[in-house]
Amino acid sequence: MREEGYASPPKQRSITPGHHGWAHIKTVLFLFPSAHLASLKPLDRHFAGPRRREIRQWLAIDPAVQAPEIKPGVVVHVRRTDYVQMRWALPFSYYDEALETLLPHGGPVWIVTDDSHDPFLRHFSKWKPKIFRGSPLETMLFMSRSSKLVLSQSTFGWWPAFLGDVESVACPLPQSGIWSAATEFPGIDLIERDRFICLPCTDYRPTRLESAHQLKRQVHRRLVEIAIRSLNLPLVLQPP
Repeated sequence: MREEGYASPPKQRSITPGHHGWAHIKTVLFLFPSAHLASLKPLDRHFAGPRRREIRQWLAIDPAVQAPEIKPGVVVHVRRTDYVQMRWALPFSYYDEALETLLPHGGPVWIVTDDSHDPFLRHFSKWKPKIFRGSPLETMLFMSRSSKLVLSQSTFGWWPAFLGDVESVACPLPQSGIWSAATEFPGIDLIERDRFICLPCTDYRPTRLESAHQLKRQVHRRLVEIAIRSLNLPLVLQPP
């Protein structure tokens, strides 16, 4: 007999390297927390309550997945590409405040991003960051091992904060986007206000250089999609 208000637990299964296909990863990381868990009220009953340990076990990353054996100071998740187009991207002022808060005396900074060539990343130059590159699961594992984590308003970044043992998590309180009060997806709130350092932020306004870069990306992607369809090949999406 299941406890009232709880969903029946799934069979215990780790996320394995065989799940590297982004279509599967996206389904697990977005639809599962957003559509399934977020529909169970209240949310913190599951994520911070008695089910937290069980959920972490159900969704543990398989030991076969490898990531560098380092303990990065701060990992910053900077989601761009699709978020810029949807106007969900965050301003640098948020990331800067988060880093100043988590690293008041400086320290190593790693960036996880979906576009390492975006001129937006130049704003981070004073922090002398390193860019981590890996598969979606390797990236999640790397983020979950960090002692401090700066989130975008993205479930891809939220899961490492939940699955790992991250000491400090900085989280945005955006004016627009999926985690904002004005979201078009009501009921989806993955912000753990009792655990995260929540930082209000304004909307992102791109520079001319950043706008030109995004336009170039869109044109390139459109040309690639046309070429792929003409050759009848499957379209491979990149992780956030």
